[in-house]
Amino acid sequence: MAVMITDREVFAALSHVDARAYLLARGWREEERIGNKAAVLVPDGADAPEILLPLREDLGDYALRLADAVRVVAAVEGRAETSVLTDFRMAGTDVIRVRAGEAAADGTLSFQAGIAVHELAREVLLSAACAAHAPRALYGNRKPQSALDYLETVRLGQSERGSYVVTLLSPVDPALGGGQPRLGPEFEDDPFARIVTRTLLRALRATRDAVTEAAASEDFAAFERRVRHGVSANLCEALAKLVGVGGTVELGLTWAKVRPPRPDDAKGPLKLDFGRSAAGLLQEAARQFRVREPLPDQELSGWVVRLMRRPARDALGSVLVRVMIDGRPRSIRIEGLSDSDYAFVAAAHADRKAISFEGDLHRRDRAQEVRNARNFAIVEGAEDEEAPPADTAAGV
Repeated sequence: MAVMITDREVFAALSHVDARAYLLARGWREEERIGNKAAVLVPDGADAPEILLPLREDLGDYALRLADAVRVVAAVEGRAETSVLTDFRMAGTDVIRVRAGEAAADGTLSFQAGIAVHELAREVLLSAACAAHAPRALYGNRKPQSALDYLETVRLGQSERGSYVVTLLSPVDPALGGGQPRLGPEFEDDPFARIVTRTLLRALRATRDAVTEAAASEDFAAFERRVRHGVSANLCEALAKLVGVGGTVELGLTWAKVRPPRPDDAKGPLKLDFGRSAAGLLQEAARQFRVREPLPDQELSGWVVRLMRRPARDALGSVLVRVMIDGRPRSIRIEGLSDSDYAFVAAAHADRKAISFEGDLHRRDRAQEVRNARNFAIVEGAEDEEAPPADTAAGV
């Protein structure tokens, strides 16, 4: 039974730019332009009514003309109007789909698994946004602001038939033809949203290749070499956890019709899957990245539990601080404190005050230490009872 849409507001909210991009991508062509008000589009090689597409949203019949366009396309393509309407809306977005392969027969997941899949899909996309800003092996708690701003623009799409699918809609500015020739790959001229989805696709392809190579060579270098393509500890960890929650996971990308992809992005597969055999390799790659790579510019807070400088021997001070890292309490060593910073920390220790600071977090074997510590401050409002028992100072 065909479903017809009668709500005028639905059509009034449609973008004529997205509608036109969809029609041109499906083989329609512009036959006539009526000033700056409308364009007449007809299908190539098909006996179908023409579409009078408005080009301005302030026209009185804007919603009526968009409604006619949806109905004509639905009749030509033999689809429901709701399906055509969805495609019109998505023409202005890059669509990322994360499909969990081990959903129930009705396409559902448990409540907790569904929440996890959404959260991990966000982590996958965030890792790509960070890599679009600057490729790195590991991203700490302080993500690039451009990546966080980008996530605010992404919308959660409606669920789809089949296995459990998370649909993420990344709006993309339309391309404008007729200007200067497109710059080479060394000069990015795409909007940041498209750079993110391009980076996501490259990173997924590179990660899949690294998994294949590492399975044969047992060499972490397969992942290290591909950091410049967007492979990171964050991406590997999110993919490993997705497999753990949803079994074989498929990630796919559909390009926005308002902005065609670059030729090199269109060459490879737009769908990539990661199965259970990949999960262990991905998790180990993430661990190796975390062990080897420092986390710069971390914001930490906690209680000083030990003063470790011995004035007769050490020109610079070091202390042991109890902080929370990844939701777990950790004892970390702060190295290389100046006289003034060491005196500040020692006073906080004596007064049983919590401190906050910034620094670069390094991992040594099983221990962790902070270098280049700076911006020390007292954490106001922390209660004395919260302080852990202080170790005996090794010389103050």
